[in-house]
Order: sequence, then structure tokens, then C-alpha cells
Amino acid sequence: MTVTMKDVLREMLTKPNLILATGFPGSGKTFTCEELCAWVLLNHGFVISNVKLLKWDEEKNRPVQGEYPNYLMARSFVEVLDAIAEILYNNPAAHILLYIDEAQNSFDALAFAGTMGRTIKKFLGLMRKFSVTTLLSSPRKEWLLTVIKDQDVGLLTVEFLKDPNDLEKYASDFMDRWDLTYKQTAVMNWPSQGIFFKPLEVPIAPILAIPEDIARKEHKVYFDTGAVGSLEYGKHPLTGKPVDFGILLSLLDAEGIVSYDYPRVLYEYFRIMPTNQQPQPLPPHVKDDPSKSVDSKGGTSSKKGIKDQVESMIHGGARAKDVMETTGSSERYYYETKSECRKLGHVT
Repeated sequence: MTVTMKDVLREMLTKPNLILATGFPGSGKTFTCEELCAWVLLNHGFVISNVKLLKWDEEKNRPVQGEYPNYLMARSFVEVLDAIAEILYNNPAAHILLYIDEAQNSFDALAFAGTMGRTIKKFLGLMRKFSVTTLLSSPRKEWLLTVIKDQDVGLLTVEFLKDPNDLEKYASDFMDRWDLTYKQTAVMNWPSQGIFFKPLEVPIAPILAIPEDIARKEHKVYFDTGAVGSLEYGKHPLTGKPVDFGILLSLLDAEGIVSYDYPRVLYEYFRIMPTNQQPQPLPPHVKDDPSKSVDSKGGTSSKKGIKDQVESMIHGGARAKDVMETTGSSERYYYETKSECRKLGHVT
């Protein structure tokens, strides 16, 4: 029997699967991801994504940023978590799809001195805790292998192959039989469901995943497929400090906390100022943008604007040597910043 998108979407998109769509620019991987997002929205779910929506403004005669019910735009990993907190606090049974376009760009925001893998795995672990389906798109699977290995927390469960070479290898006869183009075809690999490199048709959705000319004519909102997708690390909305995903996981695993409590714990984490995480001034000799240096060990730093990067690396578990080589900070500045992070409860 021919496998169709409709046969597998419900199982795929209502459980915390990690889905990867691969294919070089122009192969249609973004179109396939947009179809998955549209299906979730049409079935009363929520989508959080780094992809903007557009609508045509007749008065300005140009596209402007648009909105669609249950579609939330996120600019950072922390904003993703904050959006999940808001959704699940008000609707604990909600189905959420997180769609990160060009995931390799977003993961670069956490690629500090080899800590990317650990940080992303913690983030993917949080997605599984909240039963969020994660959809990643990237030109090559190999670019993300360090964070989606099968034995790790970020378990890759479903692949959509869109590269023309893969389509010719697995779907050539299928495309000929049904007179389909590369864009209309995908190859699915879902071993746990007994689906191995099966071709399927990607139908055109009635919402969002539509060409600009049609959207303009019908006054509809559509995906901004021309924008560069990325996510920053982000900061806690109350403390102004980078969020340690490991600490957040420990809060969910605390004694007495069960899955029923997860939405409340996440919601309160972002909306109630912890008593041990109140913003505190830095010591007089440590500035946000250090600009003076004594030497490689005794001074603060010879580079400006590195405080956020140093903090993010510390939260990811980076060693002093790695931080110093990556940011140009001094050893003294590393330990002073780490001490501050400990006082604020961001690291143990």
C-alpha cells in the first residue's frame, strides 16, 4: 500500500518525535516543513518557529510581517521555552510543533568551544519533557549528527529526504507513476514504524504554505521563505541572564514534581523572580564590556562585548582554557564571571 502524508502525520506530529528534513536549497525541504506546520495548525495545534509570516499590504504595495492563530514566532531558544510555558499553562493538552528552519545556523549560536552538543541535547531533552515535536531542516544530516545521534537524548526518529539524488534513488518510479515533481515528492525514513525510505506525495496546503502571488490575490498570510532562519541563545526575561537548560531540567526532575506539574514549573520559572537569581551588580573591576588588560592571567580582557558569550560557555560547561581561546578573555575574568554565575544560581 502506498504511504501518504495523511497516513502518518497524526502519529508523527502528536508525539515528541525529532524530525529532520534534509536537502539543498531549492530541493523543496522548506515546502515540506511548511506542510507539516500547516497540518498542525489545521488540526488545532500550535507551531513555534523562527520563520516569519508575511501578508501583502495593498497600501504600501509590499509584504509586511503577518500573524496566524496559534503560530508563534521565536527569536531565541529561550523565547521558545517561554512560548511553550504560556501555551501549556493555559492548555496542558495542547500539541506543539517546534519548527527550526536552517537548524545549523541556529545551533551555531550555541557552538562555544565544543559545548554545542551538550547544550542542544539538554534543550532537546526539554522538548521531550513537554511532549513537543521538534522539526529541523538542514541541507545535510551530517551537519547535525553531533546533536541528534540515536543514542543521545535528542533521538532522531523521522527523516524526510528532499535531495534530488535521494529522490532519484528511492522515488523515481513513484514520481513517474503519479507525474510528480521533486517539490511534490519526499522520501520518508521512520524505522520505528517500519517505514524505510518510502516515497510519498507532499500535497499543497490551503494555508501558509502558498505562493506569494496566490496569497496576495486571496489576501492570505504566508511563510517568508526568503528570510534567513536562525535562533539566538536568549536570556531569562526577568533576570536578564542566559538560561541554563541543565538547571531547568533539574527543576523538572526535583522530588515531588511529576509530569502534571511541568507546565506550572516552566511557567513559574519564566514569570516569578527566583530569590537566588535576583540581578546583582558586578564587582567594580568587572564591566559588561571589559576593555583593559594587564596580561593573559591577571587582567580582565582585551576584547569588548564578550560577557554574554563567556556566560553562555560557562553555562554549557566549557573549561577556562576553551573560554579564553574562543573569546580572548583572561583567566581571571573567566573565574570572576563563573563565581558570579554561581551566586545567581545559574551553575552549580
